Amino acid sequence: WKTEPRSNREISPSILSAAIMSDSSSVARRPAESELDLELADLVNWQRFATHLPALTRGDIEQIEQENRDVQQQKIELFRTWLQRCPNASWNDIVLALEKARENTLADAIKKKFISISTEAHNQVQQ
Repeated sequence: WKTEPRSNREISPSILSAAIMSDSSSVARRPAESELDLELADLVNWQRFATHLPALTRGDIEQIEQENRDVQQQKIELFRTWLQRCPNASWNDIVLALEKARENTLADAIKKKFISISTEAHNQVQQ
């Protein structure tokens, strides 16, 4: 049983499968809480961002602030609450909320990362 070395451009089967399942549009895929925590680590003004997420109210944001003193904990609770309240949550929602909150650098990074994976996976399938 010998395995061939993988090239740097080869995509893992799980990523390829996810891209195909999402019809080559990873931006529409539902993010996991851990992914949100990782991808939005640099988000400072999470409150402004949160006002643009579907299914959240200003009251939700205020409650998250009151119940969690640490900013990192506030963001984790935001992600958890949003994912619970919004069954159709997607990376597209994240990108749109970031753009509306004028967090364009983060929005562009997420678009580039997820669209890049999706496009490369789609190209591999076509070959």
